[in-house]
Amino acid sequence: MDRQRRLNRRQRQCQRFPQLHRICLFFLLGVSVLLQILLITRTEHRSENDLPPHKNHLNAASSTQHGKHNDENEKNSATTKSRPPRLFSVFSTECSPFHDWHAQSLIHNHKKQGIQGFLVRLMACDDPSYILPKHSYEKYRVVRLPNFGLRGGDNWSVRNKPFSVAYWLGGFSKDDDLPEDDDIVASIDPDMLFLSSDVNLGSIKENHGVASQYSLGNEWVTRDWVLKLCDGKCDVIADPSDVSFGAPYILRAKDMLRLARLWKSLVDEMRPYDKSWHLDMYAAIIAARRLDIVFTVERGMIGNPIDDMEPWDLTTWGGSSSDIGKLHSHDPLTMQVVHYCQTYSISSYSWGKHDYHNLDIRKCDPLNNAFNMPTTGDSILMTETRGKELAPMTDVATTARNVWLLDATMAVAHEAIERYNSEFCVPLEHTKT
Repeated sequence: MDRQRRLNRRQRQCQRFPQLHRICLFFLLGVSVLLQILLITRTEHRSENDLPPHKNHLNAASSTQHGKHNDENEKNSATTKSRPPRLFSVFSTECSPFHDWHAQSLIHNHKKQGIQGFLVRLMACDDPSYILPKHSYEKYRVVRLPNFGLRGGDNWSVRNKPFSVAYWLGGFSKDDDLPEDDDIVASIDPDMLFLSSDVNLGSIKENHGVASQYSLGNEWVTRDWVLKLCDGKCDVIADPSDVSFGAPYILRAKDMLRLARLWKSLVDEMRPYDKSWHLDMYAAIIAARRLDIVFTVERGMIGNPIDDMEPWDLTTWGGSSSDIGKLHSHDPLTMQVVHYCQTYSISSYSWGKHDYHNLDIRKCDPLNNAFNMPTTGDSILMTETRGKELAPMTDVATTARNVWLLDATMAVAHEAIERYNSEFCVPLEHTKT
């Protein structure tokens, strides 16, 4: 996988510097015969179905004309083996103000929590003129990709997740710092935030990853069309959690690429049968079973105040509204996140991400372009509720869970946007004439 991605990268470098293009061609033609032999015998072949949309065999064939000398490959391999695996936390978005403030929240959260490795936004965007918000976080980058959501008249943005991961890891983007085979990729959702800097990657092995438990159940696997697509790998389900998991998906990079390639194909194959938001999760689960990739399912994701299957029994309060709570498990969790896919409320106040599709942090207008905040009365009630029992579920616990989730999501996102305004926006008093 690494060699093929380096070939794609070398081709882009030649095209990026036209004055060197002729020299590149003469040099590369001299080694093309040897390279072809090496690629045939030692690399993974790509069929037309494996290539991302907008790519064709000419693109793939031309990329195999470019490579590095064997000694450089050996040097890179030795370097990779001598260092610990790097972590790439990756989330898929489109180019929209809605996803911009999600990204800003993750930037702030990733930095504040001290999460190891890199934060990568895979932005599916066909608008080359789209202007991104500014940032100064050295561990964060944006990778522009085609938008894969529209397929045959069916516009479904969920496609972008597996398609974007496959496109990026396959070496088709302009990102020149791709993960090596044994680096680790955590595929998260844009509406997730890290609860703790305690990330434990020791259990991530070849063909073995970690995912988070979701309340999908196992009845969905009994549908005829599911069993057909499972190719015999869903006939025996040892435990319901084996087919009831989702993001974060954490795998070695080479396994994530294998998963994403089949995952994206299954999303399209399954789309005529199921229109639910669960579909991409079903597709990921089936892809893993067909590829014999085993996921250990952990209770590391929380986000629904009325779902007692989520780890509310592991949840503790933070020291204040700015010190978010965490999950405390007897066995250390690989990664713990909060998923703000619901609407949270306390008394007269409610907050949900879908109320803020038009919030555009690039406008630098904090007075008219920001979250609605709790009233004084609501804030007092939130203060009185903090510290109350979160499990088992009662009326009091449900109220407390909503406050806990508001502290872990809305408050973090609000602080992130305030930090953006203070760093990149001209103070209001400086704009007055």
